[in-house]
Amino acid sequence: MNNKYIGFWGLILVCLAAAPLTAQSADIGTAGAGEGGSPLVLSPADAFERAYRHDLSRWQQSRGLELAEQKKRWRYLQLLPELEVAAVLSSIEQVPTEWRSDLSAGLSLTFNAASIAGVHGARLDQQAASAGLQAYRREFQAEVYRSYYRLLLLQEELRLQKKQLESARARLTAARYDFESGRISEYELLSAQLSVQEQEPQLESKQIEYRSALRDFKQDLGLPSDQSLQLNASLQSVPIDVPDAEEIVNGLEGTPGIEAQAVEVARQRLNARMVHTRFLPQLSLSLTRGAVNSFQGEGFTEYDSSRYALSLSFTFNDLLPGSEYRNARHNAETQLQSARRSLDQSLQDRRTVVEETVAKLQKTRRDIEAAELRMELAERFYEIARTEYENGRRDLLEVEEAELQRGEARLNLLNRYYNRIDLLITLARFSAESGSYFRRDGD
Repeated sequence: MNNKYIGFWGLILVCLAAAPLTAQSADIGTAGAGEGGSPLVLSPADAFERAYRHDLSRWQQSRGLELAEQKKRWRYLQLLPELEVAAVLSSIEQVPTEWRSDLSAGLSLTFNAASIAGVHGARLDQQAASAGLQAYRREFQAEVYRSYYRLLLLQEELRLQKKQLESARARLTAARYDFESGRISEYELLSAQLSVQEQEPQLESKQIEYRSALRDFKQDLGLPSDQSLQLNASLQSVPIDVPDAEEIVNGLEGTPGIEAQAVEVARQRLNARMVHTRFLPQLSLSLTRGAVNSFQGEGFTEYDSSRYALSLSFTFNDLLPGSEYRNARHNAETQLQSARRSLDQSLQDRRTVVEETVAKLQKTRRDIEAAELRMELAERFYEIARTEYENGRRDLLEVEEAELQRGEARLNLLNRYYNRIDLLITLARFSAESGSYFRRDGD
């Protein structure tokens, strides 16, 4: 090819610079900045902590845990004896004038099955609230991580499509020059124009999708709309080795979601037992002791006053015909069986998800290797096509086709990286240690 074409293709080569797949992603097209005029740099863990602090549901569940802990302490206090102290000073305006003072202290204790069950139930409520909050935190973390990496994927795709559009425009400029010089046909010129017209609406659609995702992401984090962001993570980061599926399955019972359901089973079991306590007696014990001073004109008189009481009460209403005892026992047993079945079903569902996720991860590893190989081949094919075009052995359409194939290979590789991260996020939800599959520096 003549040297006069080298100047035009020099411009194209600048536009065709490879878009990085693992660079830090800046906040594209967003006005404003962070403190000091610099963007706010966020890792996935930082983004989650910000969103978690801003989340209203988290605050409500935290408040519920505080109330459950207060209720548990109150139930323990109910088991303590009640202490009463009384002092009375009285007089009778008669002759002779009579004065009397009465100082007494009382101690009473009531013991029944309901009071003990109330303590146990309050403790279960506190455990359920704690496990529920932990399960919600893990679910919310997975949601934020998916939004984070989805936004990172959109940024990379948007950057790549911008590069492709710039390349297509540069190719169109070169094609017009070649057409006016009579070196290419009108068909090749129209093909270059069509490539630009096809990519412009694709880029606009991707920009709209990105802006929508970015707006939702900032709202979740409680950030102003004009705050610029920089996502400090990589789609290409290599994760640690995924443990065997059986190892994760064996640890499912220690995960917060299953623990919350196990506590619910224990609570229903307690309710079923409490139905039978209607036939247990209630025992009450009280002791009152004090000193009495009396003045009746002639002098003071002092004596001690003591009072003891022991009561044992029963109820036989549940033995009468038409009693609700049988119906209450049936309902309690039904709810207990339902809670057990729900726990077993949740364990089975999680086992299935874990096994499928591990299998998909193994397939995704092979898909990434194939996509990386395809990427290398597409890069090589494009370099060969460009070189041969410069030497006059290929036409412009072949170079354009090679460049489009390279872009498709890049997009395919990006999506494979995202699929792997999405599967790791799913696996982390059902793992005993949810953060073990991500690295702190970039997760």
